Amino acid sequence: MKSRRASLLIGLTLLLAVLSLAAWFLFADESPLNRASSIRTTLEWARLDPFPRSASHFHMQVLGNMFTRGFVADFDAPLPDINVWLTSSPGTRAVIPVQEGSTRRYAISPGGGALFAEVIVDDATGHVHVRTYWS
Repeated sequence: MKSRRASLLIGLTLLLAVLSLAAWFLFADESPLNRASSIRTTLEWARLDPFPRSASHFHMQVLGNMFTRGFVADFDAPLPDINVWLTSSPGTRAVIPVQEGSTRRYAISPGGGALFAEVIVDDATGHVHVRTYWS
């Protein structure tokens, strides 16, 4: 009787440990500290100035594993603010974007050891998509 109770207690303890570890892996990138670090790294790797103050609907996504790391930032802003930001950012100021319909694609020479960086601006909606990764 006692061994069954002990086994049940050990099983529940292990289950709780596994669930806690899974929750940490799933939600670790959502903390404010990790969010700020992700934004700083995105700006460094894509050689961008801080995002415009008028940016709204901001979303930051962290991708990868132990062998690769990537960041995707999306936001909306007024086109004049986006254009000022692109003109002042070292990664985009000298780049001639490729026009694809209503979007402009800036292929950036990445910094900070990254292998890839780009900014895509949709002139019709004022939506900005930033993507950078290291592998």
